[in-house]
Amino acid sequence: MYDKHVHQESHMGTEHDDDQQALEQAMARRDAFLAENPHLIPMQAKLDHRMNQAGTVEGRMAVLAFYMHEHLLNLHDAMAELRACTESFLEIATAAAES
Repeated sequence: MYDKHVHQESHMGTEHDDDQQALEQAMARRDAFLAENPHLIPMQAKLDHRMNQAGTVEGRMAVLAFYMHEHLLNLHDAMAELRACTESFLEIATAAAES
């Protein structure tokens, strides 16, 4: 006789094992990435600390959103600086070409 609960528990165990394996693989890739980019280790430690304090999935998502927003603002500032440098370079190059 087919026992639905036994099948569900068995299937849930398999899903948990798959999730655990995927998590372990992701963490191994993260560790390899950090080994190649050690300057990012302090940032990862800060992120890990905040994620551990977040408590819930929603809290972790809020932490990730905060960091993504912070880094997008930094990228925006860097792009503005690059734009200003490019404009200055073009002005100098144009002036040099005219003389």
